[in-house]
Amino acid sequence: MNTARGLKPVLRSTLLFLGMDITKNLEYDFLVRKVCKRLLTPDSNCIDIGAYSGEASKIFARRASNGNHWAFEPSPILSEELKNKFSNTKVSVFQKALGNASKTTPYFHCENDLSFSSLRPRKSTCFTPDYKEIMVEQLTLDKAIPQDWHEKIDLIKISGGGAEYQILEGAESLLKSSNPYLLFSFDQDAPEYYQNGVQSLWNLLVKKHNYKLYSVRNWLHNHNELNFKDLDGIFHSNSEYVYIGVPNS
Repeated sequence: MNTARGLKPVLRSTLLFLGMDITKNLEYDFLVRKVCKRLLTPDSNCIDIGAYSGEASKIFARRASNGNHWAFEPSPILSEELKNKFSNTKVSVFQKALGNASKTTPYFHCENDLSFSSLRPRKSTCFTPDYKEIMVEQLTLDKAIPQDWHEKIDLIKISGGGAEYQILEGAESLLKSSNPYLLFSFDQDAPEYYQNGVQSLWNLLVKKHNYKLYSVRNWLHNHNELNFKDLDGIFHSNSEYVYIGVPNS
């Protein structure tokens, strides 16, 4: 393992323990931890999409130790590390991409920052990504999760590099059957690289699946759900990028 990359989990864990959300990725992990603390029970079943280093899956395994969990990570390097990390837990790791169709698809593996890898080659103002294009298997979430578990999922965490809408499109049966909580990132990468934005997300989750949407910070502080104008304003101001979908019981 690269030494610098090997030190990142240690630094990440230390900062999270201290409650210091220093970078965007660390902030995301910090918010995931706070949401899981509130939502999960020992028997919860969870899905980690875009598992990366496994921070969310680690929380699932610890806080929901009796549940079953699925982690999806397209990167062959990261998925192998995750399989080793979770070999003695109830987290099942798959080197798969997720989307709205099952197929073999290009995946742009960022050699100089694995966290920047995605199904579309993205630009950065901070560094020049060194992409290696590989082919990976993509599934819909409905096909990736066994049918007999479609009514038993409690939480889905999605970090899809802008493809969150497509991933949710591929979860039609699961969303209807389980009504799980959704914890997902959604920022300017969605319209720039995948041609879908706030209206598409609103139509899918609120109008079709009857979810209430919150920014995670608002939800944690028991604020009101977002209306469309709120969501559109937050999205275009880029003031928040982590959201929670709460099912209407």
